[in-house]
Amino acid sequence: MFSAEAKIIYYVKNVRKSADFWQKIGFAEREAEVSEGTLVYETSPTPDCPWRLALYDRKYFEDYAAESITPPPAIIFSTPNIEVLYEKMQKLGIDLGGLMHVGDHDIFNFVDPDGNTFAVSSEFD
Repeated sequence: MFSAEAKIIYYVKNVRKSADFWQKIGFAEREAEVSEGTLVYETSPTPDCPWRLALYDRKYFEDYAAESITPPPAIIFSTPNIEVLYEKMQKLGIDLGGLMHVGDHDIFNFVDPDGNTFAVSSEFD
């Protein structure tokens, strides 16, 4: 039986730079540790969120466990106030797509320091 807790493994070029990016857009630091000489950083939208985005050094895993490297996950986040979040990310200079209305939701995309695209939607029904 599964629990509600999960970690999404996300391999990045620079863990510190990526961690700073996620903090800048409002994610909470959950855990940061050096393991076998490489930084591992865990973050989530809120401090009590049941899942975490676990940032791992891509180069480290390419050297020691290349078979574990997979494409980044496609993630869509939700927010109770998409206009406020969109404006905040604009002011921070985050690379954003346009704010669009799709079906019953407003949605936009943003790009992280590694060039990966994530989506944000108004809250899911």
